[in-house]
Amino acid sequence: MKNKNIFVFIGFFIITFLIPLSIFFPFNFDAQDRYSFQFSSQSNMGVSKYNISQTVTYQIETNFSLTPTYTPGEYYFKFARLNNRIPDSPLTKFCPPYQESELLYNYIGGYNPSEINTGHHDKFNNTYDSFNASLSPGEEITFNQKYTVKLNKIEFQDINDEDIGDYDTSDEIFDLYCNNSEPYYERDDPTLIDLSNSIVSYDDNPIEKARKIIEWVSNNLTYNGNLPFQEKGALWAYNNREGDCSEYSSLMITLLRIQNIPARKVTGFLISNNSLFEPKINDIYQFTFNDSSSTMMLQAWMEYYVPNIGWIACDPTWHISSNYFNKIDILRFHWNVGAHFFVPPSLTVSEFLNPMFAFSGDFPQFSYDIKVIVINTSTPVITINTPTENQIFGITSPDYNLSITGAYNDIWYTIDNGITNIPASGLNGTIDQIEWDKKENEEVTIKFYANNSAGLIGSKDVQVVKLVAVEESPIIPGYMLIALIGISLITVKLRIVCINKNK
Repeated sequence: MKNKNIFVFIGFFIITFLIPLSIFFPFNFDAQDRYSFQFSSQSNMGVSKYNISQTVTYQIETNFSLTPTYTPGEYYFKFARLNNRIPDSPLTKFCPPYQESELLYNYIGGYNPSEINTGHHDKFNNTYDSFNASLSPGEEITFNQKYTVKLNKIEFQDINDEDIGDYDTSDEIFDLYCNNSEPYYERDDPTLIDLSNSIVSYDDNPIEKARKIIEWVSNNLTYNGNLPFQEKGALWAYNNREGDCSEYSSLMITLLRIQNIPARKVTGFLISNNSLFEPKINDIYQFTFNDSSSTMMLQAWMEYYVPNIGWIACDPTWHISSNYFNKIDILRFHWNVGAHFFVPPSLTVSEFLNPMFAFSGDFPQFSYDIKVIVINTSTPVITINTPTENQIFGITSPDYNLSITGAYNDIWYTIDNGITNIPASGLNGTIDQIEWDKKENEEVTIKFYANNSAGLIGSKDVQVVKLVAVEESPIIPGYMLIALIGISLITVKLRIVCINKNK
């Protein structure tokens, strides 16, 4: 996670004070010069082999305001939207439904906004709202948005060689995310080329290469959350064996690009930096970034592209402590993919973060507030690890082991079709012996339930067999005694016959 207190502030400071003020004037370029429009063709093809195990729907409100303190100035604003990242979006080619976003409200107000350009796109097909303002001390500019955003927990599993298509190196994906050595992604550096080739095998498929690379990056870098705001890049991370989320992602991206696998960085913000955190309905999370402090949790991760499979997300930083290979969670909101973003009037930054603005004059007072409300969560999904289907048990009631995906409050089960509901002690336990004793030699359906704070109930059942062997009596049964007597009489008779013949 990026250093949340100074990262953007120093970026603004550099934009403001280290660039000659002459570049801000005159302000006479048009929108087409400032912004590159490039749409990918609409397609829901080329995305497969992913599972959605959990979804959470949020309502997000963003409120920005800025006021000059001492001197008038020219201000140039650019805000990234929370993109709708789904397979059939015209902007997100080959992208699984990581983030299903709907913009409900978008308002630019305050004193004399100008050059308003809403909903424009860059070459990476990110979406932005841009505007400018000439402000004097005490004059305020505001920008407000409201979204509904559904985040999906996505995992890619069971990808075989035959599932993977062939790369089309003429596709724009390669020009954007693979072919070129760029600042912070030094794919033509001999040291990084040797490193990448030493990690993977020539005959590995792209998935196998990505797995080996994320393991190497996560195991060989030391996380340092106190790095300066400025991105360091892949080569620096390798030489110094450390980094924050930016350097971990940059190094993984570069090592993949050396293998001719398109890869790109994703930036956004988190509601929690605990991978086990479970949002609950009606939870409210509030984040503030202003001219003196910040509570924002900024994060960078990455995606790599595999034909017929799509863009696969990984977080090499979180992979240090949890499995974040080919998966992503419901805790992060996506602002941008790509790198080297244009900031008006004529700057380029390596990572784009909100709020982003440039200005002349003294540093202003500003506040950027984000309010996140959980409005829905997915039904808990229960997996019964044990007992297994048709497993046989005797007098002693069976043990159980469960896995549950998604937030849940309570777990219970029944073995009599809901007549008696028994609270479970947890994900591991033993079926109630008293209830088990009521069962004869028969098939028994054990059904587990879990609910969440939204009142949604998930269930799963398994059928087992109770079979108690009949205990054998030590006394010989009557029919067995009669049979033995009969056999004995026959034996005696045959013996007498044999004796008479011998005479």
